[in-house]
Amino acid sequence: MTVKSLVKMSLTDWDGKVSAVVFMSGCNYRCPYCHNWQLVEDPDSVDDVDWNDVLDYLESASGWLDGVVVTGGEPTCDPVLPSLLEDIKDKGLPIKLDTNGSVPDVIESLIERGLVDYIAMDVKNSYKKYDETAGARVNTDDIARSIELVRSLPDHEFRTTVVPGLVEPEDVATICTYIKGTKNFILQRFHPENVLNKEYSEVSPPSDEEMDALVELCPGDIPTEWRG
Repeated sequence: MTVKSLVKMSLTDWDGKVSAVVFMSGCNYRCPYCHNWQLVEDPDSVDDVDWNDVLDYLESASGWLDGVVVTGGEPTCDPVLPSLLEDIKDKGLPIKLDTNGSVPDVIESLIERGLVDYIAMDVKNSYKKYDETAGARVNTDDIARSIELVRSLPDHEFRTTVVPGLVEPEDVATICTYIKGTKNFILQRFHPENVLNKEYSEVSPPSDEEMDALVELCPGDIPTEWRG
């Protein structure tokens, strides 16, 4: 697994910040609605990015970038992740990590070492539907442990992609019981373009009204909004 892409400037990947975005390849999940499926299924079809070139850019842009988002794929599956984060930290830049929460030992180590400033964790579904949603066998005890770890970080968010027929209102309500005490819950509207499982390209996205209703379903002590 390697670095496959660098977005030099993004206004949408870290709320309120101007960030660079580093994409790493490889993932232990096969979510049928995944949009970055080439990084998962066929990483060799995407050219590698020279890490030294990335670092040179980050150094040149460090005066105006607010931080760096590291995403994938699933970065915590790659043993080189800590060293990459150390390199970014050496440039004086804060780091946001996107993760599916499947490797809590790595998340715990990164937090303890001060290598992440913000973690956005995808909570795929209610636990009884996790395997189906992730397209893989998932140890939900690991997910629960990662939720606790992420929630301990002052700056964090949990995210769930609302896929009609897969993530239902009762699932969203159940997820809220998992993430009590969170500072930020994001419901992401599913979009059918360029998905891993082509059957999902025929699924219509939820309407604005349906997304509004899901937000209203979440308890008031869990700050919730929808995006997309």
